[in-house]
Amino acid sequence: MRAKSILLPVVALGLLWACGPATGGDPSWASKPAPDASLAPLTPGGDVAISSFKGKVVLLDFWATWCGPCKAIMPKLSELHKKYGSQGLEVMGITDEDRPLVQEFRAKNSQVSYPFYLDSSRVANTRYNVEALPTSVLIDKKGIVRGYFVGGDPNSGEFAKLEELIKQALAE
Repeated sequence: MRAKSILLPVVALGLLWACGPATGGDPSWASKPAPDASLAPLTPGGDVAISSFKGKVVLLDFWATWCGPCKAIMPKLSELHKKYGSQGLEVMGITDEDRPLVQEFRAKNSQVSYPFYLDSSRVANTRYNVEALPTSVLIDKKGIVRGYFVGGDPNSGEFAKLEELIKQALAE
């Protein structure tokens, strides 16, 4: 019984590290050009470059099917997508997992309103220095990073900051 009592906190600590704590905006990314990467849409079609959305405000959401905090913020991201999509906000859910797994997840979570993209080569993950999930990156209409957020508490003040940044970027 002792082994289980030690193992559980170790596993929980590992999951917290893997998903990452909410750390807020990373000022080192502010005002830098957004790196480009090509992503495969989950739905059939050719690859899509992040830069092809220039002229729109883009919210990149790096996530995984196994990440609880990633799933916890999806309703909030869907809300932002529905609220600001007609004003020019594009939300892109980006994962490095296999297509069949993500398709199964999509089928079970049809309430998620924004599209998923596959980064199987991890180029986007690498270029955006994604070290914990979820990671959200806000890019303005000119292709400049306006916000970089790590963590997944939809009730945190970080989402209020993110929404404010979205409104500002859309107004420009």
